[in-house]
Amino acid sequence: MMMERLPTKLWVEALVRRAQVAGAAAFVLQKGDAERGDVLIKVARLDGTAAVYVPSMNMEGERIFIDLRVQGIGPEEATVDAHVRKARDRDPDLWAIEIEDREGEVLELGISANRADLLSVLRDCVARWRIGKGDWHYCALHGGVMTVENGDTIRIACREGVLGTDVATLEAEVRRHREAVAQEASRGRVSEAKLHARAIRQIMTHLSHDQNISVETALDEIFQ
Repeated sequence: MMMERLPTKLWVEALVRRAQVAGAAAFVLQKGDAERGDVLIKVARLDGTAAVYVPSMNMEGERIFIDLRVQGIGPEEATVDAHVRKARDRDPDLWAIEIEDREGEVLELGISANRADLLSVLRDCVARWRIGKGDWHYCALHGGVMTVENGDTIRIACREGVLGTDVATLEAEVRRHREAVAQEASRGRVSEAKLHARAIRQIMTHLSHDQNISVETALDEIFQ
């Protein structure tokens, strides 16, 4: 049985209260469709930077917020504001929310200490983590598996991963990695073709010498 979707108006009201309880200021910039409107959330850090999020659900049915910095939107606040304006103009049913939060952590729904043990399959995604109040670290993952053990140990096994110091540079690193992989694959195909051609020449030589036949006849023998 499918669960009824919570009306957007009630969801937004709960989000605003959550932000206020956390000590942040929250404002509704645009009211959209009360029942089914989509939501766009701007988080301003009050230092000229900001991020914009869209709510979604993960594979376990848990609420997550997708950071649009992975699409190159932000962290400059002017870039985020331009994106929000275009979205509001394009969709009159959209709810637009702004949260002022210096730490930028009101929407953090990541894995924290004492989390229950977890095993989860990862699609292509970007992992972000930090230790304490240290710097954030980023890694673009090409699929994989994540485990959480004893509430304090997180392990990720993936087929490919590209590290970056921030979201802005991570995209460039991923692009360079993909180009390198494509070039390596191309070189592999060329080497394979050369090896195949060399093997055919050697077989032709042996056939023509051992059986005293022409090259054309040797080719017929190979490809019969």
